[in-house]
Amino acid sequence: MQYFLVRSFLNCGMELLRVFHVLHAYIRTKVGPNLTEKEKNTTWGWFAPLSDPGTFGHAGALADLLLVFLVLFVYGVISPFMSFILLLVFAIHGMVHRHHFIYIYPMSNDSGGLLWVQAVKVIIICLFIAEITLFGVLGLKKKAAAVILMIPLLAITILFTIYIGQQHFVVTKYLPSISAIKKDKENIANNVDNGFLRGQYNHPALQDKHLLPDNMPNDEPHQSFDDNA
Repeated sequence: MQYFLVRSFLNCGMELLRVFHVLHAYIRTKVGPNLTEKEKNTTWGWFAPLSDPGTFGHAGALADLLLVFLVLFVYGVISPFMSFILLLVFAIHGMVHRHHFIYIYPMSNDSGGLLWVQAVKVIIICLFIAEITLFGVLGLKKKAAAVILMIPLLAITILFTIYIGQQHFVVTKYLPSISAIKKDKENIANNVDNGFLRGQYNHPALQDKHLLPDNMPNDEPHQSFDDNA
């Protein structure tokens, strides 16, 4: 319990303060090309300015959370108080990462939820490990009746794994456009505000309407493609 609490507070605190990123940004102001505004906002080597937050390390963050899932499933039955501690861990990570996903990190490496589908498969594996561990614990305590009662639970888990592999994973990979449109209409009817996502998934070539040379003054008139049309 102490390990997860200390690790969560330390990692989330460093993520909020962004100590290493601020240090790299300060070094970037002293080294590298800094003649134009574009050069100042460009990453040079390992050093990135504050205007370039970089991409979020999904693999490392998800690996830590999967470890929490594994410990929760294994020790949640043996020590129920562990569930409340890990609930606090998930709440801390949820607040910090939700804030950074919306306001800090760009969506350039966003997979659109595909990474979570793989995480669900790993969570199911963690569930099997937890049940097998519980089999061993009950066997060491010589609880024959409890071990027999665990067999239906393992069978239900196997059936659930087959079911979710046939239904939900197929839907997440091949979602019909009609279903997507229907869900968008429901969100609009329920006044769900997704304005912060508008324009974030456009191709980079379509995000900037006017691209000017670095040495061209901003107040100088220019002709766009719309004017030619």
